[in-house]
Formats: sequence, C-alpha cells, structure tokens
Amino acid sequence: MHDEIAEMGSVSSIIRDGNDYIVSFQINGVIRLRTTPEQREKFISEHINIDCGVFSLLRDSRQEIVWIGTDGQGLYQRTRNAHSFRSVPFSMLPCNLSKPVRAIHCDHEGTLWIGTKGEGILRIEEFHARKRFGSGHTSQITTRSSQLIDNSVYVFAGSRRDLLWIGTEGSGLNYYSYRDRSLHTLRTPNELKYVHALYESSPDTLWVATVGCGVFRLVLGGEGPYPTIRDCTKLHFNDVLEIKNFFFALCPEDERTIWFGNRGEGAVRYDVERDTSRIYRFDQGGEAIANDVFAIHCSSPDTLWFGTSRGLIRLAGDSVTFVEGMEGSVHSILESRRGDLWVSTNRGLKQYTPARATW
Repeated sequence: MHDEIAEMGSVSSIIRDGNDYIVSFQINGVIRLRTTPEQREKFISEHINIDCGVFSLLRDSRQEIVWIGTDGQGLYQRTRNAHSFRSVPFSMLPCNLSKPVRAIHCDHEGTLWIGTKGEGILRIEEFHARKRFGSGHTSQITTRSSQLIDNSVYVFAGSRRDLLWIGTEGSGLNYYSYRDRSLHTLRTPNELKYVHALYESSPDTLWVATVGCGVFRLVLGGEGPYPTIRDCTKLHFNDVLEIKNFFFALCPEDERTIWFGNRGEGAVRYDVERDTSRIYRFDQGGEAIANDVFAIHCSSPDTLWFGTSRGLIRLAGDSVTFVEGMEGSVHSILESRRGDLWVSTNRGLKQYTPARATW
C-alpha cells in the first residue's frame, strides 16, 4: 500500500469517511482506502474517477458527503451511497396545509395517501408519475367532506378485502372502499380510539394498537369491502400495561406471533394461538427511555429492530444490542432490498447498513 500511494505523487489531503479514508493527490486525482477487516490486507484502494489534480477535500458537517476541489475541473460531490431524493413541500400542492404529516401509504394503484395531524387526508393519484400537483388528481379528505371520524390521521394499512384501513384519533375506524371509491365508517366500542397501528392478519381478523386504550383484536364479517364487526376483544398482557396502555406500534413476526410496542414498558411478544405474552424491556443499562418503543421491524425470523427514544435497538434471539452512532428518537423503520435500514428520527432521516454496522 505504501508503494502504491508513493507512485501517485504528493498527497494534498486526507480525510476519514466512515471506516474508510479518502486521499487526494496534487496531480493524480483521488483514491478511497476501503477498510477490509475480514482480509489479511486491512485496506484496499479504489480509484475515484477524477483525472486531474486535487487541492482540497472537505467532509460535509451535516450530510454524508465529501466535497472535492479539483485543479481545473470544478467541485465534485462524493457519497458512499448515492440516493435520489424528491421533495414535495406543501407549497407545491393545491391544498392549504400546515400541520405535521403523521402517516404515508402508497397503495396498489400508485395513489399516495398522506395523513396529517389536524387537517385530514391528502390523496394524490398516480403520485410517482406526477411532476405537478393539480386539483384534478389531488384531493383533501376531511370530516366536513366525508365520513372521516377525526382530522388527525395516524395510520393506513392495506387489506385483502379491496379496501384501505385508516386509523385516527376519533372513536372507531375508517376505511376506503376501492369498489365505490368512498370513505366509510366502522363503528367500534367507544374505548377504541387514538389508533396508531393496524394489521390485517386475515380477511376476518384485524389487530388494532391504540395510544391510551390498549390493543384490540377485531373479528370481521360482512361482504368484501364492506366489513362489519362480529367480535371485539381487548388483549390483557399484565396489570401494569392495563394502566400504561400507550401502544404506538405493532409488527407480525410470523403467522402466530405479533409484537406490540409500548411507550414506557418496552415491547410485547404475543402468541396468537396460545393467547400468551412475554414482555421485553430494554433498560438494562439504566436508561428508561429505551422502553419507549415507537417502531418495530422484523428483518428475518431471528432479527427484530426497535425504534425507541434511546435510538435503534437490535434483538437477535434474546440478545439485545444498542446500535451506536445516532442520537434521538426513532419513529419508523423501513428496510431496502439490499438490507439497509432507513430510519426516521426527530433529527432527520438516516441510513444504517447492518452488514457493516455503519451509518
């Protein structure tokens, strides 16, 4: 490695980029020294396609970007994982909105559903094909214009009944029927409100997690996209969770197991067939905020990820690992096809690569 770098000439700058290093040369461009701890050679060099001298390197203080100042070819931007982001601010939309966005769902028709905290639902047809958003394909759904129970909307969930489930702050549930293109109300017991998570395990079973009312299992009847409630059962885990019944998340592990995330008491692993549960707490290190579970993602049969006020937590079997390298609360987790985790936090959006344990 020493001889290879010596052949490149005078070094103008060296900076660290994650576990790697980027080295620039006054007349021979830039190379990345990629860490390879699994091999005998601890670093391998990768040439970056810049065929001129480079005078300076600067790591961006806010983003995972390295800026490269060249001798005659301008300024280059270098990222380890290039991603394209598209922003759609409220100012681009035909509706007058200002409240926070609390839920997003893209359905099988390509329609984007946006739930807000206080201004109802924004519905954009064929979202990915749009460059401009006019009133012809963008509509706002509120309690005044529809059967929407409450204008604070927290969750959307797909269904096998040709409908879309919608959870709000109000008592009951909403659903959108793809058959008649209308929003409907499904009345439930008065205590079922503040709905934050939904999961339809079969056409006749719907699981509902609420913030302040606990967890419910609904047995459904009715024809196709027009469901009725045959039975509504509130789950009992223990006496503490009857009081601290703030459930923000749920996630199926398999056909017989569902996880529920509680604020303050950790996560509940529920066995559907046996009607038994086990509580998992994450405050072994004395940090109680680790028991605030806002998001759950099942990555594989033996690996789950929990988004908490303490950050990201990995559970493999009974082994708990706190993922270092980030601060703040995690509100949702999405896994890419490559196995990377996209994590939304109160400090922005972050990407985590479990295979390399790097952000």
